[in-house]
Amino acid sequence: MELMFWWMLPLAAAAAGGAVWFALRKNRRSNARRRPVAHADRLTTLPEYQAALRLHRRRLALAAMACAVLLVSTAVAAARPADVTTIRPEQHNRDIMLCLDASGSMSGADSAVVDVFAGLARKFDGERIGLTIFDSTAIQVFPLTDDYAYAQDQLQAAKDAFDGKPGSSGFLDGTWSGRGSSLIGDGLASCLDSFPGATGKRATGPQRSRSVVLATDNFLSGTPIMTLDQAAQLATDRSVHVHALNPGDLDYGSGSDQPGAQLRAAAESTGGSYHALDSPEAVPGIVAAVEKTETAAVQGAPRAVFSEVPGLPLGIALLSILVLGTVLWRLQRTSLRSRAWLRRGPIILLILAAALRPCLPGGSVQAATADLNVFFVVDTTSSMVAEDYGNAAPRLEGVRRDIKAIAEQLPGARFSVITFDTTAHVRMPLSTDTLALETITDVLEPQVTAYAKGSSITAARQVLAERLAAARDSQPGRPRLVYYLGDGEQTSGKEPEPMKFDGGLVAGERCWVTAHRAAAE
Repeated sequence: MELMFWWMLPLAAAAAGGAVWFALRKNRRSNARRRPVAHADRLTTLPEYQAALRLHRRRLALAAMACAVLLVSTAVAAARPADVTTIRPEQHNRDIMLCLDASGSMSGADSAVVDVFAGLARKFDGERIGLTIFDSTAIQVFPLTDDYAYAQDQLQAAKDAFDGKPGSSGFLDGTWSGRGSSLIGDGLASCLDSFPGATGKRATGPQRSRSVVLATDNFLSGTPIMTLDQAAQLATDRSVHVHALNPGDLDYGSGSDQPGAQLRAAAESTGGSYHALDSPEAVPGIVAAVEKTETAAVQGAPRAVFSEVPGLPLGIALLSILVLGTVLWRLQRTSLRSRAWLRRGPIILLILAAALRPCLPGGSVQAATADLNVFFVVDTTSSMVAEDYGNAAPRLEGVRRDIKAIAEQLPGARFSVITFDTTAHVRMPLSTDTLALETITDVLEPQVTAYAKGSSITAARQVLAERLAAARDSQPGRPRLVYYLGDGEQTSGKEPEPMKFDGGLVAGERCWVTAHRAAAE
């Protein structure tokens, strides 16, 4: 048990000491007005007098004890005793990976597909969503996250790229690195691998319900490593439901070898569904199908919960004041209608009301110790490969260890990773998935020296400010912390801008190296 307002105890002790001093001083004054009486021993030696005196002293001692217990118990109750327990709440959320074919045959429909994806993202509440696009190779636009504001921003960037907006062509970079085009089986397999713990020993534990929304016309142009049927079987083996969106929904016959028929068969073999893109039932049908999936009970991040426990001290206080009132009534022989009882009665009633713990609407309760949004800003410039951390380990290894150590100390927080070299990138949007954080941290790599053009230690300032503002707007009551992890090497010819943020965007900042402290402050 902990005391939230522990400083109430010394105040109560000081008040009790003052009351005792005042009572003793008043008693000395009353003794000064007393007069001696002759032959009083004839009265005090009587057995009846001695018995009455012993009873009076016992009542005085009982009154003093009850008064002391009343003082201590009310002081402890005023200090707000609280019990701190750690819980691991069960989560029943789902994971949905949006998987988009960005090949040439889809160029006329990709923008409409992204609109459908955005509509799906607005329908989900509590689920984590991610986006992967593919042609001959697949790239992950953003991993599974419940940061819907970031997801909508990335979907808008995808729409701008597919609409041919100037300056957005780089969105598709990396999707043409392989041979061939529109390798649907490989693309679906890459989307399946985007789920945390999809492979390896971690996949044996309890997992969330998983679904893939695959948007493709199934027009294959090349030789894939994995066919669509093989990828569908992989999805079935991993208990992933595939929901297919076909923009064209056009076959050249009714045979089972037609692209649309093959796509329908592959999706339905996983327990998923098949929809034409322009069908009015596409979005509600997919949402309904995803919500019908049975969610696994997953242990959430541990949370420290505060529960006030004033019942015991208040109960003791109520009992002690009842005892004190009874003893005073026997000592003073006063009527229950006297003014003294008019003063004592309200005190008893107030303690009784406090023991019943009344509540008023509009209050707040402290529920968790790490109800935070935590942003890790990581320096991935080429200088981070310098082997001067610990026993000749790269500096980036120290960053990995620090991120994991910080995450362990902040259970229940949502984490985001932003890296910077020449430019800044959001590697992981806000998410409570510590496994995803661990994965992102393990694969952090420094910038290739051949592409380095000089970097600023505050290159992530603008991207960080945008993500902080989005987090503040979506969850204004959740504090935002920033951890900056870098080596402090400034190779750009310009002076670095200070890492200052207005509008209460940041509740706290921490730096990995002392060299950055002045810039962050």
